Amino acid sequence: MAYTPSPFRVSKYGKYFAYCLEFMKRGDYQSVSEAFRYLLFKGLPARPRIATTRMGTFRFRKGTTDFQFANFSYESAIKKHLQKVMSNIGLFIDVGACIGEYDIWLAKQGVRSVAVEPVNHQAIFENIALNKIPEGSIQVMKCAAGSENKKVSFHVLEGVTSSSYINNEESGGDIDCRRLDDIIDINAIDKEKLTVIKLDIEGSEIEALRGAEKLIKGIEKLHLIYEYTFSGEQAIREVLDRYARFSYKDLDGVNMLAVKY
Repeated sequence: MAYTPSPFRVSKYGKYFAYCLEFMKRGDYQSVSEAFRYLLFKGLPARPRIATTRMGTFRFRKGTTDFQFANFSYESAIKKHLQKVMSNIGLFIDVGACIGEYDIWLAKQGVRSVAVEPVNHQAIFENIALNKIPEGSIQVMKCAAGSENKKVSFHVLEGVTSSSYINNEESGGDIDCRRLDDIIDINAIDKEKLTVIKLDIEGSEIEALRGAEKLIKGIEKLHLIYEYTFSGEQAIREVLDRYARFSYKDLDGVNMLAVKY
């Protein structure tokens, strides 16, 4: 289910150039080399390393595309929106948090986060320590998000671990799946501040929203940012529109912004 870059996707050249330019601004030529190696040969880094980006300082694990996710140009439209509203964000709920790049970036600006990540949570803990993030700024939940509390099995993709997804062909499993309504205490949310929920969970967005009905209905100042590639934009809207009234804006052809009003 993961997106695979290709030298034959000419329409993506501008985005690829932006990634490389961002690396070069930081003098991170190793990431440029790794990006070209992955683009041309699908080769992955043979060794782990630590690098600093505009998002923070991260440990890039060997055999992964971690270097891509910590690049500020990755999902730039989402970051631009968050920059616009950052001073008013009281809580950022990051569902499918990958290596915690958004949470660390926001924590450095004083924004509290809940990072929900079933596969890469150990990487988040390591990156929190690297960035000396104050205790309590980022709460890491080692679970998936769904419509009910149960155990699930995950299909973990080699290399692009961020694109791992629930294996619905197998019953049971060893990974906790929990409702966001049970993870987040709505009574502890600052009603005067904005709550942002970001969903990037490879086709499980609808199930996660069904498990967040109380949150979506109860939070007045709410922005939802979600990837709709696999779940389908119309199907997601049908769920959200049953809970509240939203305005919608396509951010980049992959991610949608829903603003509650």
